[in-house]
Amino acid sequence: MAVPTTPSRQSEAQQIIRNCLWRLQQLLQGHRAGIFHHALIASGLTEEGLQENSQLSLSKLDQVLFHVRQKLPGITLELFSSLALMDLGLVGYAAANADTVGHALRIVNNYHELTSDRFRPLLETEGSNAHIVPVAGSSFMNEFTDIAEDHLAGSWNLIRQLLGPRAKSTEIQVKLACSAPSYQTIYEKVFGGKARFDEERTELIVPSAWLGHPVASANPEIAELSATVCERLLGPASREGNTITAVQTLLLSRPGRIMPGVEAAADALKLSPEQLRKRLWRQGSSYKSLVLEARMALGRNYLQATTLSIQEIAYLLDYSHPGAFSQAYKKYYGITPNSCREVAQDGG
Repeated sequence: MAVPTTPSRQSEAQQIIRNCLWRLQQLLQGHRAGIFHHALIASGLTEEGLQENSQLSLSKLDQVLFHVRQKLPGITLELFSSLALMDLGLVGYAAANADTVGHALRIVNNYHELTSDRFRPLLETEGSNAHIVPVAGSSFMNEFTDIAEDHLAGSWNLIRQLLGPRAKSTEIQVKLACSAPSYQTIYEKVFGGKARFDEERTELIVPSAWLGHPVASANPEIAELSATVCERLLGPASREGNTITAVQTLLLSRPGRIMPGVEAAADALKLSPEQLRKRLWRQGSSYKSLVLEARMALGRNYLQATTLSIQEIAYLLDYSHPGAFSQAYKKYYGITPNSCREVAQDGG
């Protein structure tokens, strides 16, 4: 498998920020376009410069949103309820390939916690309810309303994408420890009229049973995200009829974390296992080697561009335990996963 140079974690984070700003620009089209343009200028950015990730940082995104909120105070709710999983890049892909909604939420929350000090996302289970709670950092208490709108709208949006039609707004509760704002109608639109104000704690409450449900892999946005990652790792699509490419794409776009066996792969490609083995042999490959290449390509990308732990990466790649992944990785690349991550963080 030809694997392009993997972006650094900083580059991946900058791409996520760029995606957020692109979504914001889409929200502010038409008569609101001038608000976006002026917010960029006030933050030291330009629309042309958005193509250059080197200009982007979390602080720049915060600045742009701050300036937009002066004109449109409900924009945080609008933005974070509109983001797609694919806007989160490899982190979104990892979440889409988690086996349960709860695991996917923890992957995204962990990434956020390690890349931003604005707030700490908590996910607590108590009986039949799961509580999603934003805890503001000590330096950001004056931004708590914005933080709450960011995390609650973003979390509900993520759950809807992960759970699919099973996520019903009639089964959630949204509580806010603040008075109802002038833009309360946006809350009603985002949360299906479930927001309650002047509560003791700010939180999104969902049925705890949802956390154990499998991710809805049939979601079109998840399929689009998988296709994007396939192209990123494999490069432009090879000529039609290439069995190796068909298998690589199947392995990278698989629903959930399970790597399909040769029988399942053959069935998906409308071949018998023996036909699949023979075609790959004629092209100088084997199913076993393609599975290894897919695992190693994804593993390297996760290590260099995300904050996923070695244990999480091993789990997502369907290894029985982290040691098996580490051993395979070192044999394949000649370097341990931890060393790979250290080199990436040092800019190597």
